[in-house]
Amino acid sequence: MKLIRQFALVVALSTTLFSCIKSNNIVTSGSGSGGTGGGGTGGGGSTSTYYIKAKLDGVARTFNANAMAIKTNLAGFSTLSIIGNAATGSLEGVNISINNTPNVAATIGTGTYSEINTTNYLLAVVYNPGSSSAVWGAGLNPTPTNPFEVVITSLSATEVKGTFKGDVYDNNGTGTAKKTFTEGEFNVKF
Repeated sequence: MKLIRQFALVVALSTTLFSCIKSNNIVTSGSGSGGTGGGGTGGGGSTSTYYIKAKLDGVARTFNANAMAIKTNLAGFSTLSIIGNAATGSLEGVNISINNTPNVAATIGTGTYSEINTTNYLLAVVYNPGSSSAVWGAGLNPTPTNPFEVVITSLSATEVKGTFKGDVYDNNGTGTAKKTFTEGEFNVKF
């Protein structure tokens, strides 16, 4: 089971790293009308209807730059990732990934997903505080004090909405120091 959890975290880390690489002709949920790229910081700011927001250790945070959802399906293994950065070009960001690795017959849909309920799904969360070498994670700690939980309230072909909360741990999710997400909400498009 530990190998499966590590695989899920690697998938989440990879998606986070690759989500930072965008060309100017890709329209994501935080990029307004698309346009031709150009200068400026972009991101749509608070006018975007798509967002990822939460309190991190009690401080309000947004991850609206490049905020999006990604669905993948490979030989029955499905993953839904909700990704966003704090600002355009910033390494600081969050990636919440749900996959059906333990049970390929399970379908990812509306409902509650927890890092401690691994019968049909695995939940992996990565928070990068803006570092090129250190990330915080959830999904690998065998006894989290405040397990990470995601509730998908709406899922369509074009967007996903829901809430999240829980702890992420240092040392790629295996450490003892923690940060706590509360009042997390997302509304992102595919």
